Amino acid sequence: MATVDGQFYFRFADMEKKMPPQYGSRDFMANPSQFMRDNIIVPHHAAIGTDQASGRIHQMCLVLGGAQGKQTGRDLPVYILTKFSTTHPQDQGFFAYWCPYNQNETLSCNLGNGARYMFTATMDGCSFGIGTQTGGGCRVAHANEGRHGGKLNEAGLSLDQAREQQRLTQRNSLWSKLGSSQINIIQPRDYMLDIDGEFALKSTTFGLHDLGRPWSFYTQRYWRNGNKLFLRDVTQQL
Repeated sequence: MATVDGQFYFRFADMEKKMPPQYGSRDFMANPSQFMRDNIIVPHHAAIGTDQASGRIHQMCLVLGGAQGKQTGRDLPVYILTKFSTTHPQDQGFFAYWCPYNQNETLSCNLGNGARYMFTATMDGCSFGIGTQTGGGCRVAHANEGRHGGKLNEAGLSLDQAREQQRLTQRNSLWSKLGSSQINIIQPRDYMLDIDGEFALKSTTFGLHDLGRPWSFYTQRYWRNGNKLFLRDVTQQL
C-alpha cells in the first residue's frame, strides 16, 4: 500500500502479492509438510476415482478453488486435488497414490515406491487403515459404514452410540480388507473432535515417504461452514 497526498491506494504489485497462485503442485512437491500447514487441500474424489480399480497411482494437480481458507490471524488458499489433464500446465502435474472411497464400502490401495505421496477422499466419520510396512510399501484402506450408523440412530440408539457402532463396523471391515487385526487405524475420534469436544471436523488424510522408506500418515483437520474452511492443525498419526 502507498499514499499520494495522504490518500491510500493499492499498487498492482501489492494485489498480486496477496493473490495465491492458480496452481499449487510445484510448491507442494518442494515441501509437502509445510504446504499442508499453509494451505488447505480438498480432494475431488469423484474426479479421481470411487471404485476399487482407481486404487493406484494417478497423475494429479492442485488447482486453486473458490472456497475461503482461514486460520487464526491469516487467510489460507484452498486447493482442489484433481486428476491432471492437458488443460493444466505441464510442470504442475505430480504422481500420487489414491486410496479410493465410496459410500458404504471399504476400498484399498497398495502403496509402494512408485510415488512419494498418497491421498484419499475427505474423511468426516470414516476410518483409514494402514497395514504392515515393508520396504517402503504397505496396503491402506478407506472404510465407510455411514448407512450402518444411520440405521442404528434411526432405531433408537443415541448419536454417540450409533457413531461407536459405526466405528466398530468400520474397524472390522478394515481388519477383513487388510487381512489382520494387527493394523493401525485412524478413527473418527482421532481427527473429528474439535476444541469444544464436538465431532465437527473433517480431514484431508494423506501419506508421505521417501522412496524405500516407511510411510508416514497425517490428518489435515478443518471445520467447514459453507464456503469457509477453518484449518485447525496438521497432525502426524503414524
